[in-house]
Amino acid sequence: MHITILGYIFIPLGMVLFFFLKSDYLLFLTVMFSGFTASSVINVEYISFGLAPSYYFGMLFIIKYIFIVLKNKNLVKPNFYLALFIIISFISMMLSKFLNNEGILVYGIGNGLRLKVVEFSMQNITQYMYLIFAFIIYWLIKDRLKDDISFINKIIKVYLFSGFIISLIGFYQVVAYYYNLSFDIIFRSNPLGWQQGIRIYAVAAEPSMMAYFIVPTLSLAFSYKKKVGGLNSYIIFILLFILGVLTTSTTFLIGIIGFAVVYFFRNIINYRTIIKYLTFVGVLVFIVIVIFNFNEEIRIRLWDKSIAKLQLNNASGVSRYEVFSQMISVGFMYPFFGVGFGSGRSTDLYSHLFATTGIIGSATFFIYIFYSFYKMLKYSRKNYLKEISDGYVYFLFTFLICSISVPEFMFLFFWVNFGVIDSIILSYKSFETCNKRNIDKNLQKKCYKNIRDIKIERRWKVIVFLYMFYSISCIIKFM
Repeated sequence: MHITILGYIFIPLGMVLFFFLKSDYLLFLTVMFSGFTASSVINVEYISFGLAPSYYFGMLFIIKYIFIVLKNKNLVKPNFYLALFIIISFISMMLSKFLNNEGILVYGIGNGLRLKVVEFSMQNITQYMYLIFAFIIYWLIKDRLKDDISFINKIIKVYLFSGFIISLIGFYQVVAYYYNLSFDIIFRSNPLGWQQGIRIYAVAAEPSMMAYFIVPTLSLAFSYKKKVGGLNSYIIFILLFILGVLTTSTTFLIGIIGFAVVYFFRNIINYRTIIKYLTFVGVLVFIVIVIFNFNEEIRIRLWDKSIAKLQLNNASGVSRYEVFSQMISVGFMYPFFGVGFGSGRSTDLYSHLFATTGIIGSATFFIYIFYSFYKMLKYSRKNYLKEISDGYVYFLFTFLICSISVPEFMFLFFWVNFGVIDSIILSYKSFETCNKRNIDKNLQKKCYKNIRDIKIERRWKVIVFLYMFYSISCIIKFM
């Protein structure tokens, strides 16, 4: 076991925040680093485990926030279907004990997509623990936000700003690749990551997983239209788009095309909007052409190989189809609860959940997703928090699209946003309650909270500066 470079930076920071500041600061950092899925603060090589920064800050947040819950003795209810999915996943996992001697073959987790016999193991427990942790983070975020529009906006801004930071790290990876500079040892120290040369993965285990973060996040940024850390959200969109192209991932390609098509049909209503849309698409196409001219290999990987993969004309496409077919077959063999949560891994979310949790488990999860999608679509049409609701329409849609090629739905950044979505639903209910009552102006001001930016108190600016100096010193020392 050893502490990584990021560990030397984040571990003391977490301790200071835990003991001396409000739990909100730990929540902000949990959200900020939720996309750093292949970074770690502590590595345990013996069991191939790395503690991600978001999990570290998340654990501290959970511990600190539990004391608040115990004091107030009040906790909002989680979404019924999402809670039911957690229960069904547990039942499914326990039922897998009875399949140990059945000789059922599934593709394993972390074994290079090789077939293995289904048997209950520690892997089932660890995968379920990841799910429980993500669910707790979702639940406590929902409880902290409740119907507070101001805090909802703060969380969204922190999340989008993390997209900006990740894009800069991705661009640094390009420079590091060409000039042989340190990268993985700093930003991608989790033992589960692997080197892929020219393909950009930034802080994810591999390019497809990076694209899994990029597409829903840039979809949200495009609709948000508010300043994020002094940046226009369109800038974050452009930077994430460029990073997505550099991943050369099929996941990014199908996700961005899906987003563009849905946005076109939802927003093109007159001649002016058509011109605006085509102009913006033209800018993106120009960016792509410049990148392709810079490196022909990027064009081949992003376009030619992606098309070949979708047409099953290369090894990757054939392999994915074989995995999909096998996991669907397994799902039909045990249609109700599957072969057990955590028993295997597919190359897409749909066959993955169907094989491991059955029709019951996968149905409850997707009912939650479609319920949230319906609510966001409804609110965007009613002009209630239109920009936010609109953004989450595209976020959820691109999540479903990108899940065609990536099964890791337990990434913390999804569950952070699930908590935000549920809080938007709560705030709309409060909004309707305010409208239905005959209330005075003072009470209305309490119902319609002002949206404010996150501001750091002046007295902390010196501390932040000194801590940044300490962080840079740690990085230089280990490079």
